Amino acid sequence: MMIYFFTAKALRRKVFFISVIFFASLCLCGLNAFAQETAKISGIVKGVPPQSIMFKQDLHYLNIKPDLKEVLLDGSDFVSEIKIAQAGPVEFQCNDEALQLFVEPGDDFSIEFIVGSINKGTTFKGKGSLHNQFLYEFYNTFKIEYDTAETKAKILGVTSIDEFEIALYNSRKKQNDFYKNYKEKENFSPAFKLFVENLIRYNYLGSLVSFPIMRGNNSANTVVGALPEIMLSEVTAEDGKNPTAMQGRYYRLFVYYYTIYSASKNNGFNKFTDQGTSLEAKYKAAHDFFETKAFTYFLAKFMLENCGKIPQTPLKRVYNVLATEDKEGFYTSLINERCGDALNAEVKKEDKKTPPIMVGQKPAPTGFTAKTLEGKIVSLDDFKGKVVYIDFWASWCGPCRQQFPFAKALQEKFTAKEKKKIVFLYISIDENEESWRSAIEKMEIHGYHTISPGNWSSEACKFFKISSIPRYMLIDKSGKIANENAPRPGDEIIYNDIIQLLNQ
Repeated sequence: MMIYFFTAKALRRKVFFISVIFFASLCLCGLNAFAQETAKISGIVKGVPPQSIMFKQDLHYLNIKPDLKEVLLDGSDFVSEIKIAQAGPVEFQCNDEALQLFVEPGDDFSIEFIVGSINKGTTFKGKGSLHNQFLYEFYNTFKIEYDTAETKAKILGVTSIDEFEIALYNSRKKQNDFYKNYKEKENFSPAFKLFVENLIRYNYLGSLVSFPIMRGNNSANTVVGALPEIMLSEVTAEDGKNPTAMQGRYYRLFVYYYTIYSASKNNGFNKFTDQGTSLEAKYKAAHDFFETKAFTYFLAKFMLENCGKIPQTPLKRVYNVLATEDKEGFYTSLINERCGDALNAEVKKEDKKTPPIMVGQKPAPTGFTAKTLEGKIVSLDDFKGKVVYIDFWASWCGPCRQQFPFAKALQEKFTAKEKKKIVFLYISIDENEESWRSAIEKMEIHGYHTISPGNWSSEACKFFKISSIPRYMLIDKSGKIANENAPRPGDEIIYNDIIQLLNQ
């Protein structure tokens, strides 16, 4: 074992030397961290140079108040540093031309282009150039498929959905082949690969679900055409849980049209006769499928586009829901700015008496029965004269369990007098009765309990056409289905829906 002795002077020198290295490392790390939040983009401009070029980032996806950075040109070259919080799309604008770029923190690349011919012969060099060279070639190869005006013209021009889908499917295959066979694909970053895969997937799905909506909006018919179920079999729950894809325009297209299509489906494919009913139906459809980021985006987009047409009562109700989800206040501030008159106008007398805005009121669901804890067979007819809030659940369903504390809190909001006129009906689809009984006791679920055993083969699933749980339903006092896709107990809006049904 070796022991080192230092004089006080030598020790001070050693401490000083180590300190210098330590603080130098801190500085370098700090500089590196800062560099990772920016990207450097330079350019060589040929032809008549413009006065400036622009970088555009639409961080909230509504093309309202996007983040713009203007770079003034001195001669025919430019250099700019732009802030990049995460890898994603940036639009490069020159006069009336635009390039779609993909930029990651730390990128440093140059663009060489001819003004007036930006889509011909543009080249990229430097860190990040590979991604943008690919995008440039990809968009030029498939520019018709990514032109929304061209897509709409095709939708309105073809004779059938089959003709449109076949062309769409074949185009997607060509796009995937172009991507998979690209000569330097192995050098793409993981973030860029995901971006391109989402781009291709949601261009296909978004265009597909827009077909019946665009055709319906262009027709005097009172119904919206239904897509063959086989065409939608590719859509999974994961498509509603893809926040990274939100940065892509075509995922947002999918969010928008899939929500509208789902709301139409829930309404029996009948067109909505007023914007208030339409808004709440779409709110429910978006909430049932999409997670927060896509859900709030859809609500904000729809309200901003239609707030002048939506009655104040449903507009306010959905706005209040959005306000609880929109933590940063970006969407709500825009809605206040653009829809303030509609939100704050004096409520008309007829609006005060507006019944709950439900999705496609349907006839009484006669013929369905279930068994109680005591072994008694009951039907929904037994609850006529009361408002029934049905919770379809199972002991093995995690999302169902998450809602039980909210259900308890919801029940506590009503007075003793109101509770006498409400039935909180739980219908379990458990296969095993012991699991059902044990879950009720263990989780302290309060309400009227019944079981329709068999899991997805249960009579409840067959009768009500249920393919996912938790699922909620509202029955009015006459026994009719007021809302077959009612809000969850955790949604503030459900309390008002039940109160309004009580007052009918």
